[in-house]
Amino acid sequence: MAGPLTFLSLLPEWGRSLRPVSLWLVTDAGGATALASALVYAPLQLSPTSKVVAVNGTIAFVASHGVAPHVFSILSGVGTINATSGVYTAPAGAGSALVGVTDSLGSVASASVTISATGLAITPAVLNLAVNNSSALTVSGGLPPYSFSITSGAGSVGVTSGIYIAPAAQGSATVTVEDAQGSTAVASITIHPALSLTPGAVTLAVNNTVTFVTADGVPPVSYSVALGGGTVNAASGVYTAPATAGSAVVHATDSLGNVASAPVVINPALVISPAAAALGATGVTSFSAAGGLPPYTFSVTGAGTINPGTGAYIAPGSFGNDTVRVTDSLGNTSTAAVTVS
Repeated sequence: MAGPLTFLSLLPEWGRSLRPVSLWLVTDAGGATALASALVYAPLQLSPTSKVVAVNGTIAFVASHGVAPHVFSILSGVGTINATSGVYTAPAGAGSALVGVTDSLGSVASASVTISATGLAITPAVLNLAVNNSSALTVSGGLPPYSFSITSGAGSVGVTSGIYIAPAAQGSATVTVEDAQGSTAVASITIHPALSLTPGAVTLAVNNTVTFVTADGVPPVSYSVALGGGTVNAASGVYTAPATAGSAVVHATDSLGNVASAPVVINPALVISPAAAALGATGVTSFSAAGGLPPYTFSVTGAGTINPGTGAYIAPGSFGNDTVRVTDSLGNTSTAAVTVS
């Protein structure tokens, strides 16, 4: 052909290799023509382009496009990579790396790797709850994203939130968290019965004491007077009624904030009536009681006699002094003086 030459670019078409083919029509000064072609490859790519991996973990890198064969290598940083398969293995310590792949034409694509030093861990690893309680489990280390599941026992857990909700019955459960690499960590959970307070309700007289006792829940337990009068020892649960009649509510609170309560009724002080009596020999009278906590029991010190249930008193046949006593169910007492003349 005689020059000059003229090139006319034709539309790309797909060749049998499924690679794009560019065609040119070449024409010389004499009008003679010829076709010229070239294979055009897509740019070399490496996937994934960035990754976080736990110590000693692996990543499978994949090369695409460019012109095979592909050769993988560590451009900088730590770890090793299989030159053929593209499997990267992280070292035993934290660090970073730049992984590269090179095709037969010398084109290079790269990807960054961050190596996390901490293994997968769940917190808390041991958990005590009462029925229907909830607690947030947290995770550290490993490779996000994380997925929570119950692998034994009852209750429910948020797949992504890690919030565990205990069932309505006591028992145990195991929650497992799994990271993106398949590493797992577990939390062991014990579900205790609901916190209870004994006595569940009580009636006292002024200045009386009672000891409250808790069961179940999650210790330690602290006692308090939530409403009304009186005082309670925060550790021992000993409640002391005030000097005036009224009511109160005592609370017991466990370490998770579960609360059990008991109402308290405070009656007036025990009083015997009449407070004094003067009788002749073999004379009779009747004593009664108010306040305190029935039932009442009457007794006498001296020569007279008294019905313990009704308070009916009979003076002795001789002169002297007796003391009549009434005792309520809590052991409170009140006395009356009797003169026999």
